[in-house]
Amino acid sequence: MNPISDHDLVTLRQVAAALGVSYSRVRSWADRGNLEYLQPSRNVERLVPVSELRRLEREGFRVNWSAAISAIASSPETLSNEGIP
Repeated sequence: MNPISDHDLVTLRQVAAALGVSYSRVRSWADRGNLEYLQPSRNVERLVPVSELRRLEREGFRVNWSAAISAIASSPETLSNEGIP
């Protein structure tokens, strides 16, 4: 089990790093509705629940969990969605 919660949130750039794909590809997935994200306001970067990384992994994407864990642990823009309905 990974030491991160499905409720943790990562940025689109962090998703791209964890998946080893370009930021523009991840942004395109989000724009087309293929990637669930939250955007609290227009001026805030879109945030993706870790549960989406797990879903992508189940669909066959290779997720670099150490990159995801490092991003969550070190990034001030990574937030927790714990307890939000």
